[in-house]
Amino acid sequence: MVPTTSTPRSSTPGSGTCCPSPAPSRAIENRPGGGTPAGFLGFASTAGTVAATGSAVNDPVSWQHPSVLVAGAFVVGVAFGMASEYLLTLLTGSAGAPATA
Repeated sequence: MVPTTSTPRSSTPGSGTCCPSPAPSRAIENRPGGGTPAGFLGFASTAGTVAATGSAVNDPVSWQHPSVLVAGAFVVGVAFGMASEYLLTLLTGSAGAPATA
């Protein structure tokens, strides 16, 4: 093991020895459609399904194909979300208020 030396950094604002982390970007949160880009969800879902099922994305298309499973999961999720909103409207007589942070 090679010994290393490190110079302690000051976290005092304005000291010039350490760069403060930039402020978190609100660009994604301010999008009209929501907070997380759909491409990220699609990739994460497909990668998780490939890992869980052990099949490859380039396998022949069947009902066990990762892309088919992901698409089916999204369709079922949307159906449950729409059914929930419909039931809310029936029970309360008005649509649900949007969530605020």
